[in-house]
Amino acid sequence: MHVHAQASVAPYAEAPGGCDGCQRRRSKREDAKTLKSVRFASTQELEKCQPQLASHYPTPSTARPVPLNGTTTRRYTIDEVELYFSEDRPECPVSARDYAVKKTAARENFVLCGFMETRTVKMGITRWGKCWAELYHGILVLRKFKDAVQRKRTLVPVSSCRLEFLDFKECMLQLEYLYQGHSESCVLRFETMQDMFLWWWSIQVAARVPLEPQLLHKSMSRSSLSPFHLQDNTYQIDNVLFPKHTQPSPQVRRLKKPYASRGLTHLIFIRHGETENINFRVCDRDKKLTRRGEEQAEITAHHLDKVLQSNGSGRPNVTLIYGGLRRTVETAAIFAKKMPWLAHKYECCFLEDGAPKIVDSFHRFDYRESMHKMAFQHICRWDGDDEQMRGPSGELESYKLIIGHTSFIQFCMAQCYDVPKEIIQLGAPISHCSLSQIDVDPSDEMAGVFTNRVSHLPLTHQTSE
Repeated sequence: MHVHAQASVAPYAEAPGGCDGCQRRRSKREDAKTLKSVRFASTQELEKCQPQLASHYPTPSTARPVPLNGTTTRRYTIDEVELYFSEDRPECPVSARDYAVKKTAARENFVLCGFMETRTVKMGITRWGKCWAELYHGILVLRKFKDAVQRKRTLVPVSSCRLEFLDFKECMLQLEYLYQGHSESCVLRFETMQDMFLWWWSIQVAARVPLEPQLLHKSMSRSSLSPFHLQDNTYQIDNVLFPKHTQPSPQVRRLKKPYASRGLTHLIFIRHGETENINFRVCDRDKKLTRRGEEQAEITAHHLDKVLQSNGSGRPNVTLIYGGLRRTVETAAIFAKKMPWLAHKYECCFLEDGAPKIVDSFHRFDYRESMHKMAFQHICRWDGDDEQMRGPSGELESYKLIIGHTSFIQFCMAQCYDVPKEIIQLGAPISHCSLSQIDVDPSDEMAGVFTNRVSHLPLTHQTSE
C-alpha cells in the first residue's frame, strides 16, 4: 500500500512589524514629500515675463521618424489633417479685387508661358500635338511646335471660359469658350500635375483682367518666337515660366512719373491668431478667433505699428495682404483698426485652403502646393514698387504684411533658405501671431532676418496649436 504525501506551499507573508530599516526609509520619503512646496506664478507675473528664446528650434520628438518594420513613418501634422478635411471651394475662386489680379493687371508682359499638348480628333482618331502656349490678359495664345515655334497661332479667349479638370492621372484640362459667336472647346494635357494646377490658377487670374489689344499686338509682332528668347527674364517653376519685373524703358519713364531706383522690400509674415478648434466639429473656413487670439492680434498690431512708425521720417509704404478664411480676415481687421494709416489692404485667394469639389483628398496636397507657388510669385517677388520711402539708413524700402497660415510661411522659409519644406516643418514651428521676416533686394535675392519671433507676446499668449 502506497501513501501519497501532498506538500502545500504557504504564501510568503511579511511580518506585521516589518523590518526596522524599511520603516525608517519609508518614513524619510514621506517626510521629504511633505516638505516640498510649489509656488505658482500669477497671471500678472506671467505677462511680464519675457523669456530668452533659443536661436534654434529643436525637433519635437513626436515628429521624428519612428522605425517600424524596417521603414520610417511619421505622424501627420495638424496642418495636413486640416487639409485632408478641408471643405470645397467654388469653381471660380478669384475675384476681380484680388491682390493677384491687381499685380497681373499692372504687368506689361505675359502672365505665364510653357509647353503643353493639345488634342485634335479627326474621323474618330485622337492625336496629341505639342505646342507653345503664352497666357495674356484675357486670352491664351497657342502655337504649334515642330523643332521650332510656328507663326500660325490659335487664340482662346479665357475671359468667360469654363475650366474643368478632365483627368487627374493624365493631367488634362478642358476649356469651353465662345469664339466669334460659336461655342468651342479645347483640351490641354500637361507633363505634371503641378503644371496643370499652375496653369489652372493662372487662367483664373488672367480671366479677371481686361484684354489689352496693344499688349497682345506687341507680343504678336516680336521678332523672335523662340522660347529660349524669354528665359532670361523669367522664373522657371517646374515646367512653366513666370515673367520677371523689369525696369521700364527710357521712353516709358518720360511718359510716366519719375522712376525711382530699386529699393529693398521687407516681407513680414504673420500667422493668424488662436482659433477655436473643437475636434473638427467646426468647418475649417468658419473657425473664428478666440478671445486670446484677438488679444494676440492686438498686441502684434500695436508692436508693428510702433516699429513701422519709428522707421524713417515719413509714413512708410506698407501693404497688408491676407487670406479669405475667417480667422485671417478677423486678424487683418484688427490690424486695420490698430493701424488706421494703412492705405493698401488686399485679399489674396492663394492664401487659403480647400479646393473645388472635383479635387479629391488625394490631390489636395498638390493643389495647395500650386497655391503656395502662385502666392510666392505674386507676393514675394520684387515687383518694382515706385512708392518706396527712405528708411533710417537712407535707403528706399517698402513693407508687405502677409497674414496667412503655417503652411505658406514654412513654404516661403524653405524657398528663402533653399531647403526642403519638410526640414522647416520639423525645425521651425510657427506660433500664433508670430513674426517672420524675409528681405528681398533689387536683384531678387532673399535673406532671412528672423523666424517665428514671439518676444512681443506675453508668455500666456504664446500658443502654436
